[in-house]
Amino acid sequence: MNEIELYNFKYLAYADYLGTFTFAISGALVAQKKSFDIFGVIVVAALTAMGGGTIRDMVLGIRPVTWVTEPIYLLVIIFSVASVAISNIFSREAMKNSMVFFDAFGLAVFTVIGAQVAMLHPSHTFPVVVVMGVVTGVAGGVLRDIVCNEVPLIFQKEIYASAAALGASIYFCLVYFNAPPLLALIIPLLSTLGLRLFSHYLNWSLPILPSREHNSPNNDKDC
Repeated sequence: MNEIELYNFKYLAYADYLGTFTFAISGALVAQKKSFDIFGVIVVAALTAMGGGTIRDMVLGIRPVTWVTEPIYLLVIIFSVASVAISNIFSREAMKNSMVFFDAFGLAVFTVIGAQVAMLHPSHTFPVVVVMGVVTGVAGGVLRDIVCNEVPLIFQKEIYASAAALGASIYFCLVYFNAPPLLALIIPLLSTLGLRLFSHYLNWSLPILPSREHNSPNNDKDC
């Protein structure tokens, strides 16, 4: 077993469960905000937690996908939905306010996991690792927002997919240069989490490509 494989079994399993838990919570909170019933909340939580990993596994040709062979992921999702329901009894406002953190933490963990899984693939070039890290990190949130009739964050000004791309890039470089396995997990995770949270609370954003219609004087007259 090589070092990357050892790293996978020693550290990533726990991070994966934690990422599943936090992303499922973020999905459950959005579904709850939309007044979905309990079945709808579970479905949205599952899409958020497993959507990115499922797409990644299908693209990389991993069969069956991870959650099919490890049903514990489904139990983690059920537990996260139950946690949201119980916490609402005591402090609904606190749970809503924590949604940004849960989403950011899930993004960070899943980005690193996606990059790590791609590194185990025979074609683990830099672009493949970064794209798979981004897909694993953001695709679940995109599915969540589409189902909940929201504009996905990656299509807005907010720094979201860019944070995932940064984390995946750092992970690739650290592994490529044989950094200690624990550092190769923590540094990109904290980089993705930090950039996402700082950009949210400090209102950092990517520039918008201006359209001719948006800047047209006729537009102002119509208003």
